[in-house]
Amino acid sequence: MSSQTLSYIIQMNSNFDKVYASFNKFAGGVNTGIDTIQRKLNSVSLNAMIQNINSAADGLNSLNDPGMKLSTNMYDLQAITGVAGDKLKEIEGYARQNAKTFGGDASASAESYKLILSQLSPEIAKMPKALQAMGKEVSVTSKLMGGDTVAATNVLTTAMNQYQVALDDPIKASKEMARMNNVMAAAAKEGSAELPQIAQALEQSGLAAKTAGVSFEETNAFIQVLDKNGKKGAEGGVALRNVMATLAQGRFLPKDTKEELAAAGVNIDTLTDSSLSLSDRLKPLKSIMNDQALVTKLFGKENSNAAIAMISNIEEANRLTDAVTGTKTDVIHTHTAKAGVLARLASILAGRGAVRVHTFHGHLLHGYFSSALTKLVISIEKFFAARTSVLIAIGS
Repeated sequence: MSSQTLSYIIQMNSNFDKVYASFNKFAGGVNTGIDTIQRKLNSVSLNAMIQNINSAADGLNSLNDPGMKLSTNMYDLQAITGVAGDKLKEIEGYARQNAKTFGGDASASAESYKLILSQLSPEIAKMPKALQAMGKEVSVTSKLMGGDTVAATNVLTTAMNQYQVALDDPIKASKEMARMNNVMAAAAKEGSAELPQIAQALEQSGLAAKTAGVSFEETNAFIQVLDKNGKKGAEGGVALRNVMATLAQGRFLPKDTKEELAAAGVNIDTLTDSSLSLSDRLKPLKSIMNDQALVTKLFGKENSNAAIAMISNIEEANRLTDAVTGTKTDVIHTHTAKAGVLARLASILAGRGAVRVHTFHGHLLHGYFSSALTKLVISIEKFFAARTSVLIAIGS
């Protein structure tokens, strides 16, 4: 073999080795890339699987959660009251029925039952019908308070506790709760103080008013009068209590104060006569309204402005008392589009001044109808929205 041929073969082998090494390097890079991609794919698949498992677990929890809460609340209710067996099942049935009527879940209704029993008396549970009726009143009031069941329960139980409503007959007590609820709802509609402020005022003045022989209706009327004059919530309740306390002093007022009142033609006995309405007790004091010094001497610096507001607004208090006496404020809760429009229209035409609550379901105002029909529906809903007390949306 010639040296030239041998040299060519050696050069060829050398080139082949380079190509082979280069190919191996390329293959190694490809394999590394494939391994990396595979790991990422495996990671993505694993993450996706984990997410699917978590989503499924969340779904199961969301389905199971209301039932678990209801069971827990019923167990707590049993522990509070000692009620078991058929009566406990009856109460649970009422909780489910209340949820269907007012929306939400049965556990929330059971929670309101627990609050009623803890704040009034556990003995009420022995009469499930009475507890059902009280729970209904809480649900009605809750709708007027943005769905706040706890606050609604506090409003009603505060009124009953402050006015020392007897609970030995739970059915009778539930009817009294309904009456008080109507009075407070009517007062809130007629005046400026809303239900939470009424409850705060009653907490400070209710027991004193009851002791002084002032009706629940008239107490609410003067709470509204004081609220309008800047004495709001608990402050108004304290002011009302202090004014009534001063009137009750009667013959125990300072001697010089009694002499000045007598000189102004004020009969002390009238101020303390619990057979009279609070307005009638206050009327004789109109004769001293221009004597700021005597008003301050009688009621004190802290309460003189409240007293002046009450005496100056006796006629308004009488109007409010009449407006909230013997009333039954209708609460109409409507659902869905057609039923909501028809029911609210009927309520408006009836002219009863009802409290209207409407719940929207789904996406009625967006993407459900054609563009032209959607505009018409929106116009209709705007009309009724201005005449609806509370709007609730459960679609997202």
